[in-house]
Amino acid sequence: MFVLLISEATVLTTIGIICGVGGMYAMLAVAAPIITSNYGINIALSGISSHEWMLLGFVQLAGIIIGFFPALRAYRQSLSDGMTIRI
Repeated sequence: MFVLLISEATVLTTIGIICGVGGMYAMLAVAAPIITSNYGINIALSGISSHEWMLLGFVQLAGIIIGFFPALRAYRQSLSDGMTIRI
């Protein structure tokens, strides 16, 4: 149960990161020509820098750590439920 909840938090955080970065690039691709034509500001699409990769790694780590608390609670409850006699 513990590993299942931790892996779920990991997968959900990864999906969130992928959707967030993909959405950001999609919005930039759509908005860049509009901003350039209306305001004269050129927004160039570039890859993710090493600093941004580090920040995304911290977000992933935070998702795993936050998933640890409900996983630990579920693990403790499953242990206490398994040791009591239900009538």
